[in-house]
Amino acid sequence: MTENQELSSSSHLDSVSVAFVPDPNEGSSSNSISENANPTLPDVGDNAELEESSRKEGFSKKGWRREQQRILMLKRRPILRKLEKERRKAKKEQAKQEGTFVGKPRKYKMSESLNKQRICIDLDFSALMSENDMKGTMNQVNFSYGYNRRMPNPFQLYFCGVDDAMMKVADQKLFFRNWDVHLHREKIDSVFQPDEIVYLCAESENVLEKLDENKVYVIGGLLDHNHHKSYCYNMAKTKGYGHARLPIQEHIKLDTRKVLTINQVFDILCKYSVNSDWKQALIEVIPQRKQLQSSPLQENGEESGN
Repeated sequence: MTENQELSSSSHLDSVSVAFVPDPNEGSSSNSISENANPTLPDVGDNAELEESSRKEGFSKKGWRREQQRILMLKRRPILRKLEKERRKAKKEQAKQEGTFVGKPRKYKMSESLNKQRICIDLDFSALMSENDMKGTMNQVNFSYGYNRRMPNPFQLYFCGVDDAMMKVADQKLFFRNWDVHLHREKIDSVFQPDEIVYLCAESENVLEKLDENKVYVIGGLLDHNHHKSYCYNMAKTKGYGHARLPIQEHIKLDTRKVLTINQVFDILCKYSVNSDWKQALIEVIPQRKQLQSSPLQENGEESGN
């Protein structure tokens, strides 16, 4: 960026104005902001003083201008946030008057749920993943948690095998704090009886036909990009766990081998729990571009690479 361009950018920042839609209930109150109001936003203050202090900090001439712009935006941020809050409030009131307002969806607690079905996400795979893969896994776990909270009768959701490495990633993203979830550092076979466990694996020859409240269905929290293909399936067989696959190939045909994410598998279980219809649940969750057509007993498709 040239010096003139930077000066132009700084001048543009100095001329920022914000249009505001007034609250229709406030009328001509002195506290309301008029529709064409251009609130006064602060400038950076004494340029000479700033230039002197900035140069003491070791800024170049261009670096000083960038710092000047940064300080300006920091000073304006609280005012802009306040104006945005008022704009949203006015928009909400207008929607209420027009009868089009839709509030935030209610979040439901597991303790209030009539659904006693247990679903577990097994997070005991940090040793097999890079830090980026652990972050990706935690993002999918976060989506899954959100789905459960929005269910009128949420599952009894468990996270097991959460070691220090996974907890560190969760803390970085502020996950798990005040979450309505059964959180365990122990491995799944320390939390559940082995004969209760049904591991969901694409490679399983057993088709999951319906959910059984006496079982706990486990989703492998392993984001591996096929570096550890069939790992969860082989582990389930070695440890004597039950295992099953979602009935994907019985209901829809895919144009490619489909590897579902953790949250997609969980979302399918959520939708099936509500309507008891595997086909509808699969169609709603699996992207349309991946589906060729819906039909019974089609060629093989898989829900997970693990």
